Parts: sequence; C-alpha cells; structure tokens
Amino acid sequence: MASLASETVRPELAEIDVGHMRGLEIGPLASPRVRKDEGPVRYVDHASATDLKQKYATDQGMRGRLDEIVDVDYVLGETTTIAEAVAGMRRSTTLSRHTSSNISRTRWDGSTI
Repeated sequence: MASLASETVRPELAEIDVGHMRGLEIGPLASPRVRKDEGPVRYVDHASATDLKQKYATDQGMRGRLDEIVDVDYVLGETTTIAEAVAGMRRSTTLSRHTSSNISRTRWDGSTI
C-alpha cells in the first residue's frame, strides 16, 4: 500500500507507508491520524479511553463524538514517561495528533521539559 496522503488530504503521512510501518500515535483522542484498520498502529495517551470519555463528557467540542474516542494501548498516567510506557515496542514512526499540547506536557526520557 502506498502512502494514504495520496488518497486523502494528510500531507504529514506523505512519506509513511502506514499499511506496513509500525507506528505509535500520541494523543489520538477521537481523530487519530492513522486508524488501526489502516495499518499497525498503537495509541498512547495520558488516560484510558474510559477516563477520556469521562473527562470530555461535558466538553462542547466533543458533543456527539465520545464514542469515537479510540482505545488507548499505553496509558502514561502521572509519572510514566512515553519511553517507559512503550518500552520494547518496535516501531518505524511516531505521530502526534496535537503536537504542541502533547509535547509540552510529556517527558520522553524522565527529564523535565
């Protein structure tokens, strides 16, 4: 399978063969860049899908979309870093749905940003 960017308007995926490359997506919520039916991707977030649904239950922007929140494979919690959460996961690429909001709060290796 070629890149999905040629089929849809997702230029960030132009060089990624999502059908074959193993990916990690940070914070997909209800709008992942790559869905599991498109390729081997795993999701990481600060909370489980159940907890995210509770968190966004009253959010006007998520009205009618709570059921679209994807299941999270790796939960960071308060003290777990991304590196710790996905230790041993082999992957070809890492994507973030909301880079500025995720990266600013996230410690990749345990150090503070």
